Amino acid sequence: MRTGLVFAALIERMTGIVLPEREFTRLGDLAAVRASMLGLEGSGAYLHLLRRKKDSREWRYILQQITIKESSLFRGPAQFSVLCREIIPERIAAGRREIRIWSAGCARGEEPATLAVVLAECPLPPGVRIRIFATDVDREAMMQGKRAEFSRRAIRRTPPDLLDRYFVCENTRYRLKEAYSSRIEFSYFNLVDLPFAEEWRDFDVIFLRNVLIYFRETVQGEVIRAVADSLSEGGYLFVGPSESLWSIDSGLSRHSFSSCFAYRKGGWESPEGIENRPVPQSVPATPVFPAENSVEEREDEGPTITPADAGVSADTSRRLRELVGLISKGRFDLADQLVMRSGIDPADARLGAVEGIIFRCKGKKEEAVRSFRAALYLDESLYQVRYLLALSLKEAGWVERARVEFEAVLKMLSTGGGREIQELAPLEIPGRLALEQLCRGELGWVLSEKHSSSPPDGGSADGT
Repeated sequence: MRTGLVFAALIERMTGIVLPEREFTRLGDLAAVRASMLGLEGSGAYLHLLRRKKDSREWRYILQQITIKESSLFRGPAQFSVLCREIIPERIAAGRREIRIWSAGCARGEEPATLAVVLAECPLPPGVRIRIFATDVDREAMMQGKRAEFSRRAIRRTPPDLLDRYFVCENTRYRLKEAYSSRIEFSYFNLVDLPFAEEWRDFDVIFLRNVLIYFRETVQGEVIRAVADSLSEGGYLFVGPSESLWSIDSGLSRHSFSSCFAYRKGGWESPEGIENRPVPQSVPATPVFPAENSVEEREDEGPTITPADAGVSADTSRRLRELVGLISKGRFDLADQLVMRSGIDPADARLGAVEGIIFRCKGKKEEAVRSFRAALYLDESLYQVRYLLALSLKEAGWVERARVEFEAVLKMLSTGGGREIQELAPLEIPGRLALEQLCRGELGWVLSEKHSSSPPDGGSADGT
């Protein structure tokens, strides 16, 4: 157990990734097995090897064991649509002739491949060039990304016409054509190696989606501030649709677009965003993207709540989707105002969930907790709502209560139980596969809060 604890501390120090206590036994066993395979004298020698060789094949192997790589192309289509329809024209109008886009934490390359396709659908004026940079801390996953081959599951959200134009089907795999995959520049990059090197500067757009969830709050702030420094003046940062930087002093301003929001460097908050600005005629119309309010296949295949399940009319489902649409665009105040006028039955658990999300996005932690609890009182099977409740409790400083709820989510998932709310799909709240790992990571955070007064093994902060 002690070896696993030290191993977990070493992983966090090197990568920023927080692992829960329940993983410590597995980590201890893994260290023993790897030490034996490498001919080392025990787990201590193995951990010493990892400390000395930060960039080695062994670290690449370890990262494969601890990171999630479940993703798909065209995940969060509103952001890609806004990139072509609004941001690229704006940057060109501002005089940029080389537009630099960074996909940070690219895993197996689904996001940069999507960018290559999306940007190929947006012909540029003469003299304008776009460069796509893709990085990850897992070299093996990145090498898979370079091959640009994807499973049927990974391409499930890709519009059929784009799939036909840009991919070649080989047996059960789909390969991005060389003419487009060659436009992506892959590199190893560890986001917690601060400060960033000078060459990682002057980006017009950075995608940092569903990465911060693996880090402690203090590390999140450090990474975001470094990412903000990497943006050019007027550049944009996209995080995951359900993520927010409201509690982080990033120096970036929240910016509302026509269908989603981003964080802008050197900008200012505008109630209308930039949706009313004329798009330069030199940039053609953008391609057809998946509908913003379409219900896409989720990461899990568990049951969902449909109007029939809940015993309410389709009109209620439509009104819930309208509220969720406002949330996805960052229009929290308007969504808040419309909740009580929506006509939805207050005894509908889904309304409580939506209300809780609005409060959480507005930074009203205690109100969010009350709303999520009310929703779970009406339907305790909503595992995603329970996860949001746990996060809200953590953010409000109720660590022990948060631990109980994270454990409840894990227990529900381990038995295959629980349901999700279909109307929340556009917000891309993590599904079963991702939530299990996220809850384990959060439980590791709770453990560290209890024992933060001393290093894991009684020695130095890095476990030596």
